[in-house]
Amino acid sequence: MAEVSDSIHLRRFCLIALSERVPDESTVRKLTRRIGPETVSEMTRALIVKATRDRRFRPRAVRIDSTVIEADIKYPTDAGLASHGVRALAREGRKLAKLLKEKKARVRDRSRSMGRKLRAISRTIRRRSGEAKAEVLALTEQTGELLQRSVKEARRLAALARRKARGRGARAKLKAAANLDELAGRCEKVARQIRQRVAGEPIKDRIVSLADPDARPIRKGKLGKPNEFG
Repeated sequence: MAEVSDSIHLRRFCLIALSERVPDESTVRKLTRRIGPETVSEMTRALIVKATRDRRFRPRAVRIDSTVIEADIKYPTDAGLASHGVRALAREGRKLAKLLKEKKARVRDRSRSMGRKLRAISRTIRRRSGEAKAEVLALTEQTGELLQRSVKEARRLAALARRKARGRGARAKLKAAANLDELAGRCEKVARQIRQRVAGEPIKDRIVSLADPDARPIRKGKLGKPNEFG
């Protein structure tokens, strides 16, 4: 508001005469709340398109200053994420199977098999050799395969829940099925990035936490803590 008040060009752009008073910030805020932020965004986009078409200005890169808060997560490894995914899918699968009173269709808990793979990875890493690295990749690939099996079972159970969601308790079943499907989608992404890593392909949008899928790795370059996650 101060900028518009002191600028003849901005007053002319906003169609506010020199003798008129610039609206107060609270007035603009109330109007924005009344007509809705989506409408304001549409108006802003339409204004930028018109100004660009009329060659009033040339759009440039926008710089944004933001504060990133470090996410409270364990240091992520692909095998560790796969292990977490197997446990989480089994837990959510048990809840949904209980709602459905289903004994045959379930998500098998592969925590023991996954634990053996993780211990084998820990033992192999200690050797610190080229062969050990190849073995670790092979073991990590196996954790991804175990996770993919759990994902397929979770998808089947969620589909069954949607078919059985009738009458009393239908809303609870649909909600549990949606939660299981969402978790299965995140786990599927972990399994996919394990396959990419084994194949030596670059991973652009790496998932580092199943609980916080929006967390992203940040390269800080610090000696004690080169990577952080925010």
